[in-house]
Amino acid sequence: MSIIDNEKLKDRAITLRQHPQLNGIDFLIVTLENSLIPSKAFLELHFYNSNELDNISNENSEMLSNIFPIVQSDKNLNGNKQGQVKVIEVQPNLAENILTLVVTPIGTYSIYELKIIYQNIDPHPAFNKINFKFRPACFNLDCKPDLITIPPHDPEPVIDYLAKDYDSFKHTMITSMMQRVPGWNSTSEADFDQVIVELFSAAAEELSDYQDRAMNEANLFTCKKRATLAQHARLMNYYIHQGNQAHTILVMNVNQKIELSNIFEVWTNGIYVWTDESVPRRTMAKTPSSVTFSSKDFSRQENKNPRFYPEFNKIKLYTWSDSIVGLKKGTRSADLAMRTFDDQSMSLSQVKDLQKIIDDGFITHLLIQTTTNLSDLNEKDQDFKGKRQLVQLSNSPSPNSQNKSSAMIDPMTNETLLRVWWDEPLSFNICPGDAYLFHGNILPVYQGETKKSIFKEAGIKLNESKGEGYFERSPWGTVCKISEPVLFKETAVGGEVPAVSTVIVNVTNGLVRQEWTETPDLIHSTESDSHFVVETDEAGFSTVKFGNGINGKKLPEDAEVECTFLKGIGVDGNIGTDTLVYFNYLDFPEIEHNCWNPFDVNNGRNMEQPQSILHRIPEAYKTHQRRAVTLQDYIDRVEEFLGVSKAFAEYQWTGSWRTVRISVDPKGGFELENGLRDQITNHLAALKLLGEDFEIRKARYVPLEIEVTVCVNEQYWIENLRLVVEQEFSTDYTVEGKLAFFNPDLWTFGQNLYTSQLNGKLQSITGIDHVIDIKMKRKGEGFHFNDFIKIDSDEILQVANDHDHPEWGSIHFTIKGGRR
Repeated sequence: MSIIDNEKLKDRAITLRQHPQLNGIDFLIVTLENSLIPSKAFLELHFYNSNELDNISNENSEMLSNIFPIVQSDKNLNGNKQGQVKVIEVQPNLAENILTLVVTPIGTYSIYELKIIYQNIDPHPAFNKINFKFRPACFNLDCKPDLITIPPHDPEPVIDYLAKDYDSFKHTMITSMMQRVPGWNSTSEADFDQVIVELFSAAAEELSDYQDRAMNEANLFTCKKRATLAQHARLMNYYIHQGNQAHTILVMNVNQKIELSNIFEVWTNGIYVWTDESVPRRTMAKTPSSVTFSSKDFSRQENKNPRFYPEFNKIKLYTWSDSIVGLKKGTRSADLAMRTFDDQSMSLSQVKDLQKIIDDGFITHLLIQTTTNLSDLNEKDQDFKGKRQLVQLSNSPSPNSQNKSSAMIDPMTNETLLRVWWDEPLSFNICPGDAYLFHGNILPVYQGETKKSIFKEAGIKLNESKGEGYFERSPWGTVCKISEPVLFKETAVGGEVPAVSTVIVNVTNGLVRQEWTETPDLIHSTESDSHFVVETDEAGFSTVKFGNGINGKKLPEDAEVECTFLKGIGVDGNIGTDTLVYFNYLDFPEIEHNCWNPFDVNNGRNMEQPQSILHRIPEAYKTHQRRAVTLQDYIDRVEEFLGVSKAFAEYQWTGSWRTVRISVDPKGGFELENGLRDQITNHLAALKLLGEDFEIRKARYVPLEIEVTVCVNEQYWIENLRLVVEQEFSTDYTVEGKLAFFNPDLWTFGQNLYTSQLNGKLQSITGIDHVIDIKMKRKGEGFHFNDFIKIDSDEILQVANDHDHPEWGSIHFTIKGGRR
């Protein structure tokens, strides 16, 4: 048999396809006669070109068997016989270089060789003959192949499947050796064969233990590792709770203006120590039981550094010549007496500067605290055990902000004051005789001691004094093991929100330093996504995992990983009032030795326990459904977005398939922004049924025209009352800060408008005696006197009353009577 160079053979075939004289066989297709017991077969011969095909098709039928001899080449079956299968007819297809040979009878399932003997046929054995089979089975009983006898195997050793530990594995191996090696006996433990048996027994025990642990981790109710439990929970769309850091506010007094550009750490249970330097100075040390809080929340990025001002240390209420002696419960404003260090009234320009500090957002909250003991004013403020409340100033971003701070002068005494407003009402009374103060230097602090871990490629020299270590690479990614407990930011319980750690990862590759992003898992991360995952084990220690170049970006070669995090255990941060008082004042000389937490801290949490996780996982799918099957499912999924007030869904047939048409009513307006539309579309694309399409569109608004005639009491001016009435029926807010009657957030799909609603609202306005007439209609229709306007299930009424856009609906008031 010749050794064939396939590449050269392909080159010869290409040449043969374009040759002007020679021809050859390309391939062959075998089909059988279409009958119950076929007697003929059709061999479809494909040639490289049309040379000689016309001549062959015109040959005498008696010559066909000589031109196309068919030989049974399988010598194990029926010998090497020629002439049993003959060609009786040729059917040419010269346009496609095909000759179909009709042969009879049909051969067995042996291998046959078809050869062509004719002029100008390439004599190369690969082009003038071809092997084929008629069919994969045989139609008679005389052609079964010879059976191949396989010698019997040696007896398999007896395997004890209950052997799971070192001793049982050792016993099994010794027993097997005695069976396989006659005369062998276990002698000294120092013998080479005995040592080998013991080594294999130890390895088998480790492997058996690994198999058992792997099988246990594969089942939800037998797994032991917390990371595995978290992965099982993710299959049911449940995020286990990793615990979270405690956080609170810190009130401090400063002796000069300070901007915190560095991290400010404060702790409990501090002690004072003296150094042995030539110039004694007092420093602060922490006891092992202390709890540290930091001004930096590593899971958030502040836009500006916090600032503190001595003018906001201890502020008293301005009494307006002692005429104001207290504040009532529910109060939302106060006049503050702004004084200098020598207890003199500030100038108006100084107070305006303080007002600008509030307007710029550097002072956003005030702490109001009181005590019934007037003598406490002369002692430390953190000793106050009276009532306390933290209020947010209305100048800070808030939807309920209605007032602004303002600098003022008392014209009678020429003393300056700062009037401030806050959002939440005062929750207690400040009675005459109470001592009370306002504090504005407030700093949010978060539990955790700042730590840093650095990881490098294996083989690089480490600096152990800096706590450096090696990261571990594997086909599944790269792992950095942090040897200290890592705190997680505050996370809502229930399993719907993934936990976010306080870890910040910076990867340095050469001169390039890049901050990577934390994600719950790497399943949806691509090879270019710089993502990492933080997993916490059952002991409370965390592992930072990177991708493998398929799921998540692979960590570059010779990279340096810097992990900065807050260390601690969440429940340890639950401390009492006025216990967070110690800090290193040598680093912050601007802060007086006086800071405290005004409230108990109770928001620190421990990790969710396995028993709770196992109880919640099977029920997680009921809490938040992550699929859209019914129309109500589509509505619920769309209404999850913060910018959506209501949604409506219905089926529409497009002529080819069913489409879910979803109408969206956005909050606070009538226009559906493209950004919100894209978010809804991307969200539903992952939740909808396969084969079902959906369409997002804005709601179908129905503009109305309303005419109202009312009679006003003679004590009220018509124009003054008109402003009140028009504001009450606008799309904005009323004078009381409530949603106006036609505010878009008060109306949704299929909500009818009744004249009784308009009548009731009008009668509630002070100054209107009675309603004379109410007429309303859809825009473009005639007025009618029905009791209501019917709004269909996919429609929302619209009365914008905008003179620039009359097509958005309008309401007109005719006011009679009034003061003249």
